[in-house]
Amino acid sequence: MAVSSVCSRWRELALSSPSLWANLRMEIYPTAFEETLAGLIDTLKRYLERSGDWPLRLDLNIQGQGRELPSLIHLAQNAYRWRTFIFSGVHSFTTYEILSQMRFPVLEELDLNSTSEWVQCLTSNASNIPQGSVHLQLTRFLHSRPRTIN
Repeated sequence: MAVSSVCSRWRELALSSPSLWANLRMEIYPTAFEETLAGLIDTLKRYLERSGDWPLRLDLNIQGQGRELPSLIHLAQNAYRWRTFIFSGVHSFTTYEILSQMRFPVLEELDLNSTSEWVQCLTSNASNIPQGSVHLQLTRFLHSRPRTIN
């Protein structure tokens, strides 16, 4: 975070403010080089650590199919902290079976824009919305196909 690089006082203030670190916007390309993905994981761990127990606002965009992404494990382990979860892309974030076992006690906003199977499974029946989402106020589900250029 750039504000933590201005001066030592701003750095101290930024590092002691978990709310600054609780907003995560990530664009992930599963076909990226290993060192790029390793850097992403290190950055993600740093944000999760510095955000403390603060509820998370997660805006996740995963483009392309590829191997399982270790960074997603860290996000899933913190699902109990997700206040806002915005997902777009074509990658299968996780299987519906795993997602349905997770609990989202502070989730207020769920916005899914994907053609992946688990999103379609979630949205096919309102009872499929993850359990434990007692504070859920806003849901948006869009099933869009990636645009093709002719």
